[in-house]
Amino acid sequence: MEKITVPDKNTFEERAKAFSESQFGKRLAQKFEPKPYEKKRKGLYLFSWFGSFFCNIVAIITGSTFVFAYVMGLVAKLPEPMIWATLISAIILIGIEILKQLLVPDLFQDWFQFGWKSSYFFQVLGIIALIGISSTFNYFGGFDFVGAVTTPPSMEEPKLKSVEAVKREYQPKIDQATKEAELYRQSKTWKGKLSDNHATTYRQLLEDKKQLERKMLAKVDSAELFNDRANATVKSEHQENLKKFEAKTQVKGRGLALFSVVCEFLFIVFCWYRERYEYKTAIQYASINEETQKPVNTLVSNIAPLPQQSNGSSNGVKSETSQRRPIGFYPQEKVPDKNSELIVLTKTYKNTDTAYLDTFTIEHNGKRYTLRDVERFCKTYKERLEQSEQKADTETAARRRTQLSYWENKKQELIAKIEMAHIQ
Repeated sequence: MEKITVPDKNTFEERAKAFSESQFGKRLAQKFEPKPYEKKRKGLYLFSWFGSFFCNIVAIITGSTFVFAYVMGLVAKLPEPMIWATLISAIILIGIEILKQLLVPDLFQDWFQFGWKSSYFFQVLGIIALIGISSTFNYFGGFDFVGAVTTPPSMEEPKLKSVEAVKREYQPKIDQATKEAELYRQSKTWKGKLSDNHATTYRQLLEDKKQLERKMLAKVDSAELFNDRANATVKSEHQENLKKFEAKTQVKGRGLALFSVVCEFLFIVFCWYRERYEYKTAIQYASINEETQKPVNTLVSNIAPLPQQSNGSSNGVKSETSQRRPIGFYPQEKVPDKNSELIVLTKTYKNTDTAYLDTFTIEHNGKRYTLRDVERFCKTYKERLEQSEQKADTETAARRRTQLSYWENKKQELIAKIEMAHIQ
């Protein structure tokens, strides 16, 4: 039977300490350490910035050949058409990309900050027009660009036989045979004639000469025929290589054209994330700006209850008594009676003097706020406190908890004042 042993120290503490000091433990600690949004997503933010400018560069490069060729046709008769075409093309392409960098991020910034508004419609139309023009330039320019930067295959020089070499080989032999035949004729001539035997030998020497000439002509014809076939073969192969080159150029051009169009949509995505990152970072540290709040002010006046009006008629029938219902912040269980104050809510405008009754508002930093405003502040700080606690951002959570406690105290103070006014 095995005995139960109880260790006198916690071995897991030593293992935990060793693990925390290991490289893997440090990496995990750094990985799961709570980080603010701008630090956690900084890599994607920088990638979006570089990606958006990369898309601009792709658009300029791919569209340059198409725009340059078109502009070149317009300024061909001007002096220095190359300079004019280059300058105009650069202004058009760079101008389009600058407008895209200005309009697209600005639209997303307003959208995140203020929500969608109908006034953005024309800005969206302008962006769609710029993207459409740029995509057209990029698509058709992609084909031209690939053709401009690639070199078509050159025709290889065929290996030909030298006709001159054949002639140089046989011509000395022919000349030598001719010379020997002539010397023999001169040496054997007697009184201008050759004997039959000498004439036969002379004819044999001439036949040797002709034989060499026939061999030379045969080799020359063979070399020329070989050269013709070699030239025809090389030309045929060159034509085949050109067809393959054009097919590959079309494939590459189509791929570049489609990639440049995709870059237009990626540009929009990159700009969207850039603005989303900055907006999310801003609202992470933002607090409610009470100076910009525009609460509805409550104007309170003590007005006597409206008297009952009755219309006496000849038949003695009274009309029903009419009285307005009070307006204001009242608990459901404490509805004011007929003799209570009439609370009149009016909107105050700038540069008007408003008389406030402290019963239904509360002061903060020189301004007065209604119960509805205070409840809105409490709700906002409560939601932001929950966000901070979920992100384990203790510093921000502590600050927002203090702000929430402040406004909850203000709320209780205002409710107490309102209830006290009704009791009185």
